[in-house]
Amino acid sequence: MKPYRGLLHGVLVFSIAGVISKVLSAGYRIPLQNIAGDQGLYIYQQVYPFLSLAWLLSIYGFPAAISSLIAKQINSNDSSAQGLYTAVFLYLYAFGGALFFILYSSSEHLARWMGDPELAEPLRMASYVYLAFPLTSLFRGIQQASYHMSAAAWSQILEQFVRVSGIMFATVMFLEKRSLYELGAGAAFASTVAALTAALFLLWKSREVFTSVNVSRKIFTNVFQYLNVWKTLLVTGFVFSLNYMILLLFQLVDVFTMIPALQEYGLTLEEAKKEKGVFDRGQPLVQFGIVFGSSLSLAMIPVFQNKRTEVVTDDIKSVFKLTFLFSFGAAAGLITIFPAVNVLLYKTNEGTGALQLFSLLIFLLSLTMSLSVILQKFGYVKRQIIWFFGAMVAKGILNIWLIPVAGITGAALASVVSTAVLLWIFLVILKQHVSISIVKIIPWRKAGFALLMMIAVVYGITSGAVNLFTIEERIEFLWVVLTSCMTGALLYLGLLLKLNTFTEEELREVPYRDKIFRILGVKSR
Repeated sequence: MKPYRGLLHGVLVFSIAGVISKVLSAGYRIPLQNIAGDQGLYIYQQVYPFLSLAWLLSIYGFPAAISSLIAKQINSNDSSAQGLYTAVFLYLYAFGGALFFILYSSSEHLARWMGDPELAEPLRMASYVYLAFPLTSLFRGIQQASYHMSAAAWSQILEQFVRVSGIMFATVMFLEKRSLYELGAGAAFASTVAALTAALFLLWKSREVFTSVNVSRKIFTNVFQYLNVWKTLLVTGFVFSLNYMILLLFQLVDVFTMIPALQEYGLTLEEAKKEKGVFDRGQPLVQFGIVFGSSLSLAMIPVFQNKRTEVVTDDIKSVFKLTFLFSFGAAAGLITIFPAVNVLLYKTNEGTGALQLFSLLIFLLSLTMSLSVILQKFGYVKRQIIWFFGAMVAKGILNIWLIPVAGITGAALASVVSTAVLLWIFLVILKQHVSISIVKIIPWRKAGFALLMMIAVVYGITSGAVNLFTIEERIEFLWVVLTSCMTGALLYLGLLLKLNTFTEEELREVPYRDKIFRILGVKSR
C-alpha cells in the first residue's frame, strides 16, 4: 500500500507541477516582449520549438518510457539492472548527441531556410540543451519507476524557474549593450543551464540508486544485450509526448514558413520579423487556455484507464462533455476580452483579429488532447504519430497558401483548420469503438444560454469600461481584464450548475463541492 499511496501523492504533485511549469513557460514571454519588443519575441520564438522539444521529451516522453523499462528491476542489484541503466544512458546520449550535432552543424542552413541568417547563433546555443536533456530524462525515469513522482515534479519546477530567471537576466543584461540576436542566444543558453541544474538536483535525489550500480562494468556487453531498449525509448517517448506536442509542431512549421510567406505578402524582412512577433503573442495565451480548458477532463481520464474497454463509454462521454464546455468557455471568454488583454500584456492592440481567430485553438486542442489519450485506450498509439505529423504537414501547406494572401490571419486560419481536421479524424475513429453522439452528449440549449450570457456580460464590462471611462493606461486595463475574467467565469459556471448541465456522477468527485455551490448561490444536490 505504501508505494501505491506514494504514487497517488506523487501524481497529484506532478500534476500541480505541470500546471505551474506551463504557467511559467507561458508567462515569461509577456515580460520578454515588453522589454525586447515584438522583434525580440520573434527571435526567441524562432528557437523556442527546438528548446521545447527537448524539454517535453525530458519531462513526459523519455521518463515515462524509462520508468516502464526499469519498473520491474528498480529494486534489483544484479547485473541485468546495471546493464539496463547503462544501455538507457548510452542510448539517450547517442540520440541527444546526434540531435546536438545536426542542429549545431546545420544552424546556418536552418537560419537561411527561416529567412533570417542572423538566427544562426541563437540556434547554435539552443543545440546545447540536447547534451543536457538525456541526464534529466534518465533521472526522472528512475524516480518515477521508484514511485518518487514528487522528486520529478520538483525538478520540473526548478528547471522552469532557472530557465525563466536566466532568460529574464539575459534580456535585461544584453538588451542595452548587445543586439537582440545575442539576447536570443543568451536566452537559449539559459535552457541548457536550467536542464543541468535540474539534472544535479535529480542526481542528488537518485544517489541511493547509483551507489549500488557500477555503470562502467561490461559497458559494451550491456548495450548489445539491450538493443530493444532503443526502439522502446524512441517510439514510447514520442508517443507519451504527443499530447503536448501539437502546438509545438505548429510553431515549428511557422518558424520555417512565416517569414518568407510574409515577405510574399508584401512586407520587408524587418516588417515580417515584427509581424511574426505580433503573431507569437498568441502562443502563451493559448497555452494558458489549454491548461484551464483541459486539465479537469484530463484529470478524469485515469478513472477509466484501468477499466475494461466495454465499461468506459459513460466516462468517455463525461470527459468529452467537460472538455467541450470548459474549453469552449475559455476560448469564447478570451476572444471577447482580447482587445483589452492585448493592450494590457503587449502594450498595443496590433493583430487582435488574427489572435482572436488563433484563440479558437484553446477549444480545438483541448478536445484533441483529451481524445488522443482516450484513443490510446483502444490501441491507437503509434498511429497517432502519423496523424499528428499529418496535421503538421497540412499546417505547412496551408501556411504557404494562406499567409501570402492574408498575412498572420492566414497563419491563424491554417492552425485552426489543421487542428479541426485532426479533431474530426479522432472523432471518426472514436465512433468506431464507442457509441457516442455529440448532439446528445452536449446540452446545447443550456450551454448556449450560459455562453451567450457570459459573452454579453464580459463584452459589456470591457467595452463599457473602455468607452465610458476613457481607459488608456495599461494598469487600468488590468482591473478591466481581472473583473471581466472573474465575472465571466463565475457567471458561466454558475449558470451551468443552476441549469443542471452536469450529472450527479460528474459532480461527485469535485473537491469542496458544497463550498463552491454556496459561493455560486447554487443548491447542492
